[in-house]
Amino acid sequence: TCSDCSTAMGLGTWTSPSAMDLTKGTDDVLNAIAVAKSNTNVIYTGSAQGRAMVSTDNGANWAIIETGLPNRSITSISVSSTDPTLVYLTVSGYGSGHVFRSVDSGTTWVNISNNLPDIPTSALQIDPTNPATLYAGTDIGVFRSTDTGATWAAFNTGLPPAPVTQFSAQATGKIQLATYGRGVYELGP
Repeated sequence: TCSDCSTAMGLGTWTSPSAMDLTKGTDDVLNAIAVAKSNTNVIYTGSAQGRAMVSTDNGANWAIIETGLPNRSITSISVSSTDPTLVYLTVSGYGSGHVFRSVDSGTTWVNISNNLPDIPTSALQIDPTNPATLYAGTDIGVFRSTDTGATWAAFNTGLPPAPVTQFSAQATGKIQLATYGRGVYELGP
């Protein structure tokens, strides 16, 4: 056995960027993390008990950014590829909005769920070729907005009736998604 294999293999060591607890306590866990591609010093996190946090200095200091959010589990965070202050967040549960947008690094949040069904939402993808187009992964499939969340429509042709849990996108415009128990699907050129 190798007592220090990661160092011997040229791999780094995992360290916490902050001594601060990014959750609401011992019964909470982090569910979501996003690093802004346009400024990697900006990091967002979200927890199962609804704690949203942001760091603008690579994790050295953190601020709570929950004003305007429901008390729901945060399931995903997506940051604009060109603007580190433009961020989207999704939540699970019922009886509240499920997709929120902030244009000021989470200082304020706006519910952009509008006509999205009152259903848990697990993932959000900003279209890589048109940032006004958003995809929401819910427990009943994908919903798409082509007007930055003003209106939503089901977008499930070719998909099984399954919860959508994750998105990934390529700069070329190809988008992949993962479903709960039914596989991986892709859309795009």
